Amino acid sequence: MPRTTIVHRRRKVAATAQRLFVICSGFIICGAGLIMLVLPGPGILVIFLGLVVLATKYTWAERALERTRSRAADATSRLHTTRTARIGVAMSATALITGGAVAAVILDGHRYIGISLLIAGIGALAILIPATQQLIDRPRPSASREPIAADATNSPTPPAI
Repeated sequence: MPRTTIVHRRRKVAATAQRLFVICSGFIICGAGLIMLVLPGPGILVIFLGLVVLATKYTWAERALERTRSRAADATSRLHTTRTARIGVAMSATALITGGAVAAVILDGHRYIGISLLIAGIGALAILIPATQQLIDRPRPSASREPIAADATNSPTPPAI
């Protein structure tokens, strides 16, 4: 067999293995997020992470990720506009962190639940940070890698004399 055929097969196997790894890990992460919707934990954030992984290979996941991002941006902007919502989130996050710390330290059999509650509380507090709003609202880079043509209108203007 020619050497190029062997190299081509190895590349094809490696690409298939990579694609299979991304698919499996993305669906496992999304499944864990779905489980965390009914159990304590940051389920929505984990589903979002799973969609990020799946969006590297699938356009349907990229579209779902964009819809999720726009909804999160709308919800966050509503959260930042009302004082009552900010106070409610801060109190909920404090309760989650306190309850998680108590469960992790005092209840030995429920240590993992306590840790997931701590993570959920920290995530809720992160929503209040304005940098989180900017991260959600930032524009996504386009998928096309078209070169930017030099344009006379974009040239710097000469200094006025």
